[in-house]
Amino acid sequence: MTGICLGNVHWKNSNPSLAQRLELMLDSSGYRVRFLTIAPDFIFNSMGLSVAFLLITEWNEDTITAALDRAGKIRRTFRNCYAIYSVSSNEANESFLDAYFRSKTFEIAMPPFIPVNDGQMALERMLNLADVHAECKRQGTVSQVDNEREDLVCSNDAFVVAISSIHGLTPHDANTLQQGIGSIEEIMAASKEDILDNTDLSAEKADAVVKFFHDPPFYMNPVPPSTRN
Repeated sequence: MTGICLGNVHWKNSNPSLAQRLELMLDSSGYRVRFLTIAPDFIFNSMGLSVAFLLITEWNEDTITAALDRAGKIRRTFRNCYAIYSVSSNEANESFLDAYFRSKTFEIAMPPFIPVNDGQMALERMLNLADVHAECKRQGTVSQVDNEREDLVCSNDAFVVAISSIHGLTPHDANTLQQGIGSIEEIMAASKEDILDNTDLSAEKADAVVKFFHDPPFYMNPVPPSTRN
């Protein structure tokens, strides 16, 4: 796939070895690259379609909040955007997810955050995603994919499946939460007391809902097969 890649010159200066690898990858893929002062770390344009990327390859508790705020601002500017972050351990991933769910910046999965093992994999994933968008544009399937995604996200069936995946909750409980609390975003923001006051869910189920969205040890641990709904 051919196209143009605009890179953030600050990212290049902060990641010289990764920048050299990326330039080689882009050259072999047919992309021309220029480094400028831009808001995202990268903007790929191919077939008239732009895709923005934020690469979070170096982060800690002191810098992650600023990175998440930046990702939220980029999402408001670019329809197609991704945040790719590298984590080297389960503990690092839990720390990142905890900061993500505590952030007030995002809608659900907007922009999509994609974990990878290291900076090299981040570059590869970014290039793959840019190529996928360009190929969809070439085949004229972008509108179709967008419509199907919107229908899925907005459908009641998708809502019920998402909420009833919380351990201990049934499809009836999901419908009860939708009627009493509202959207997934509103359920995420609801406290245990809000859920008890506005639904007929038990205290145990209300606690499970709150923990699912805000307690990393709870939502990161798999449910034993013998206790699944």
